[in-house]
Amino acid sequence: PYKVNEDGRIDGGKTAVWAEDLIRDIQVRDCSEPIRYSLHPVRAPSDPGGMSLLDSIETLVVRGTQKLSALLDPTQESLVLTCDDKGSTIPTIIVVWDAAGNGGFCVSYLEVQDNSLICGPGGEASIAGLIATESRRPLENVVISLSGAKHREEVTDFAGIFRFSGLYAGRDYTLQPVLDEEAVKGVTTLDLINIGKHILNIRLLDSPYKMIAADVDNNRSITSLDLIHLRRLILGIDRSLTQNTSWRFVDAAYQFPDPANPWVADFPEIIHFNNLEESRSEGDFIAIKIGDVTLDAGSKVNLAGAGQNLAGYSGKGLRENTHIILDQNQPNPFFWDTNIGFELAEPSVVILSIRDPACVRRSDLFH
Repeated sequence: PYKVNEDGRIDGGKTAVWAEDLIRDIQVRDCSEPIRYSLHPVRAPSDPGGMSLLDSIETLVVRGTQKLSALLDPTQESLVLTCDDKGSTIPTIIVVWDAAGNGGFCVSYLEVQDNSLICGPGGEASIAGLIATESRRPLENVVISLSGAKHREEVTDFAGIFRFSGLYAGRDYTLQPVLDEEAVKGVTTLDLINIGKHILNIRLLDSPYKMIAADVDNNRSITSLDLIHLRRLILGIDRSLTQNTSWRFVDAAYQFPDPANPWVADFPEIIHFNNLEESRSEGDFIAIKIGDVTLDAGSKVNLAGAGQNLAGYSGKGLRENTHIILDQNQPNPFFWDTNIGFELAEPSVVILSIRDPACVRRSDLFH
């Protein structure tokens, strides 16, 4: 492959074929050393009524009216092929020369293929997908890495959607999402309780995604050690997970062989698109917040903002397990007698966190 600019794309490809690469088991007799070889493609004549190179050799040389060296350059030892030659079959004259300029030849054929997929594609395609939790809450700011014929990164938007466009058709690609931040996000004592009930066989977690979330230490099982790691996160002793990432992602099309044991087989955390012939929109992943088995992560509503008056705010249509953060920032301070109303779309639990400038937080549950 070669480049002619800095646009990040391969501009073309070329290769050199040497005459000696095509020589096998040749026996040379009655020739003065050294012996060398040359290579000559047989192209169509520029004059439609004229003779091709091969016709000229057969007419003039074989009949003895002209020496081979008068038509062919003995120093042309190689042939350069480019992407323009892809898919063509080129008749090629291979000549062996001695030191006196005598030569003998044969005709072979070069079939030009792009097996390494260096040359430009015949068309373009795209890959798109959605990142959402098992409850279908979209997850933004997930970094999606694309590898294969192209290497790029995209970030999911507020609707959890990403898209890679301008991809080479007919190539192979792999998607891998990554998000490893805010390990404590969505994790509460309610998660500890639910995981503890699962361990004690009182009430089992009802999906393989929740079981993966409960495996905090990433050892393919759910034990009391996972509760210890989770408690350390909640108490602020740990800021991150040492044996896991804060989010895991599973191919949304994957069917767990045993939903009661998601580790009976390795679940796919990447998606392959082999021989991408057309645009595809099946790059969907299920996002799993480690430690969050109540599925509150990804539903935070932050009401803080410059110039926003929080007094008298009324939140409408809030859904279950929504986490609302009110930051007491100047110039809009609020006090304990400030009225803030919320209208719930259905009977649910809303977590209200109030933080003062010193980051001291008070949380209350509203039913």
